[in-house]
Amino acid sequence: MAKILFIAPGEEIKDSIAESIEEYKRYAIRLNRPQVECDIDIIVELDYDKINVDKHNADIIVSRGALASSLRYRLKNIPIVELPITTIDIINSVREIQPLNPKNLPIAVIGFGDVPYQLRTAADLCDAQLIPFDYYNDKIRELDLLAILDQIVSRGFSNVIGGVRTTNLARDRGLTAVSIKSGRESIWPALTEALHIAHIRRTERERAARFESILNHVHEGIIATDTGNRIIQVNSSASEMLDLKLDSCVNTPLERILPDPRVSVMLRDEKTYQDELLKHGANRFVLNKTAIRLANETIGNLITFQKISAVQNTEIAIRSKLHHRGLTAKYSFADIIGDSPVIQETIRKAKTFAQAPSNILIIGHTGTGKELFAQSIHQCSTKKYGPFIAVNCAAIPENLMESEFFGYESGAFTGASKEGKPGFFELAHQGTIFLDEITEIPSNLQGKFLRVLQESEVMRIGSDRIIPVNVRIVCAVNKDLKALVADGKFREDLFYRLAVLQLRLPSLKERGDDILLLAEHFIEQYASTFLKRQIKLDQGARRALLLHPWDGNIRELRNVCEQLVVLNATGTIGETDVGELIPAEKNRVAREPLSQPSARTEYGKERKNLERIQILAAMNECGCNKTQAADRLGMDRTTLWRKLKDYGIDCRTTIGHL
Repeated sequence: MAKILFIAPGEEIKDSIAESIEEYKRYAIRLNRPQVECDIDIIVELDYDKINVDKHNADIIVSRGALASSLRYRLKNIPIVELPITTIDIINSVREIQPLNPKNLPIAVIGFGDVPYQLRTAADLCDAQLIPFDYYNDKIRELDLLAILDQIVSRGFSNVIGGVRTTNLARDRGLTAVSIKSGRESIWPALTEALHIAHIRRTERERAARFESILNHVHEGIIATDTGNRIIQVNSSASEMLDLKLDSCVNTPLERILPDPRVSVMLRDEKTYQDELLKHGANRFVLNKTAIRLANETIGNLITFQKISAVQNTEIAIRSKLHHRGLTAKYSFADIIGDSPVIQETIRKAKTFAQAPSNILIIGHTGTGKELFAQSIHQCSTKKYGPFIAVNCAAIPENLMESEFFGYESGAFTGASKEGKPGFFELAHQGTIFLDEITEIPSNLQGKFLRVLQESEVMRIGSDRIIPVNVRIVCAVNKDLKALVADGKFREDLFYRLAVLQLRLPSLKERGDDILLLAEHFIEQYASTFLKRQIKLDQGARRALLLHPWDGNIRELRNVCEQLVVLNATGTIGETDVGELIPAEKNRVAREPLSQPSARTEYGKERKNLERIQILAAMNECGCNKTQAADRLGMDRTTLWRKLKDYGIDCRTTIGHL
């Protein structure tokens, strides 16, 4: 609500103002005029120096004469409405003094502004001699008024009309004096103008409040300058980024804040600049500049900027929100179960690797927890706030692999999305990409992978634009990668780029009693899932679990534990229960370490041949549907895909001739 302050020169005029305001309100109500919500105060004061404007918190001030002029000169940010002195006000003053002037002697009229010019009409209507004495000094100094009064006395005048201050001094000199009153005819126009200004000011303040709220709640720094490139507006983001004080930086030349020569060139050029890179102190910014125009006139410049780091973080957040495909790591080192010295040493080594920015190669048999370690390394690294992308290279068809890893532009090939698509490397920007079974990447793509590692940049299919990426790569293999390099199946230069840090995971049989810790954990987990009571392992079952070689490692152990829980009805798992799932004769077959050449036994050959026959039969029965065949064989789809490649099974030819 706006506040209007009337400053009256005397109590009588104050009463007249109050009465006129009430009349005005009644008049406005009768005419159904829209009411402007205002708070109106009236005070009596003649001396500017005694008026405490801040105390009254006025939005608009209404005053008259020299005081109004003085207020307008000194208060630049508050509208001053002048209460005019009309011809009717002068006529009323003449009629008031005429009974005191029976001889109709000339009357001296001391006035400010246009008062002297209204005397002719008043003199004709009142049949009086009105002699003007102009008073143009808006400082209202008493000495000046006394000088005018001395002049009046010396010229033989005995009657005076003027302002309240003037008439008080005139009476002190023995003159007959009447002060000019302000009536409804002068108060109503002033009040109308004040209310109109109040409405405009209210609208402007609302607009300014909205603008300021918008200005201070955008993440970009914003600075507006005038034609001399002095700062006239700065938002809180710009103040924070450039370490400016909002109150003191206004009217400061922007070139003093940003002394870069390129900024000077941009400010003097009327064309628009976009995405200009600028270094200021320890920070780097991306800066935009455009001219501010009023009609065809340039009245300043608008500069917006952001920290490059903030732009990159925003990009990461947008990528994460647009692509909900496991962009976060779920596990940490706290989720790795095991007390054996070998696993504890592996964890210690992995934590050390996590602190370095180098790429990591995780080596381990299937089911040893390679992705669990990869996620834990990410969670412990400096990139933990970035995305985590897990990719199983064996699960991606070869003809789609390039588009999945590098992305593509709209219309890059038949069937491509109209919006295009970012690849895995783009999505992993500022984070970690985990490449499981890296050996399945075809040789024609290995060169592109090497370029990503060397140059930290990718190019989408169908694009000519280079996209910089900052990605840490963690790879996993369950084969002897060096042997593949020796056989020419994997690029040597790519191997050395990936295997900067090598982390070998122990197989489950190397971890001793960790087998029982994991088994108890899985049994408790599945018992809770299947709403069963607590289930325990007896000594025979524990011994059987420890003797088993666990070719499938933790994954195999977890599957066995799930079956044991599902089948159990007594609350105790015995040796017989375990033996039905893992036959005793199988316990004598030990897996060979990755680092050793394969020493195939007749048993191993026979087992692999049998497994191949089972896979062929399952694929034939399921019409080459890999998902159904994997369910029938009791293995996950990724494992089946790998075994199909290992055994050279081609659904289109081999199955048809079974």
